[in-house]
Amino acid sequence: MVLHQLALLAMDRGEPESAIAHADEAVALSAQVQDSHGVIAGRLYLATAMVHAARPAEAHELMCSLIDDIVQTGDVDLAAEALDDLTQAAAGLDFDLQTAHLSGAADRLREQRQLPRPPPEVRHLERSLGPARHRVGGAAWDAGYSAGRRLSHVEALNLARQPLDS
Repeated sequence: MVLHQLALLAMDRGEPESAIAHADEAVALSAQVQDSHGVIAGRLYLATAMVHAARPAEAHELMCSLIDDIVQTGDVDLAAEALDDLTQAAAGLDFDLQTAHLSGAADRLREQRQLPRPPPEVRHLERSLGPARHRVGGAAWDAGYSAGRRLSHVEALNLARQPLDS
């Protein structure tokens, strides 16, 4: 857990490569002690760090490989984190309509769970979403965002596996 926190601190400091190293180490240690939830959380932090390191394709691929595991844990807070990461990865890949859907789903889930985003993550998310909003346009973005708010977190996670055309 300490390594997970070090990964988060490195991301907050704008050091994504350091965050990747900490997350990799957290995954390895969790695997060593057979902590499956720790492995999933560590891989999620690894994907977050990849997004921050402008490696959205790797982050998206990693996140998609984690979807079944995240759903199986039943940890809805972990699902909210995953939706944020998937939203940012989709934005980085120019999957703009998917970004709108995932953003709506993530916001709804966080509101339901009363799970606010940390301020550094809010800033990073806004920087990621701005270009996608601009490319799609206001009405299309709003429609996609609203549609995403109607999805369950499981539906939204599964949507990430099927990028929508912009």
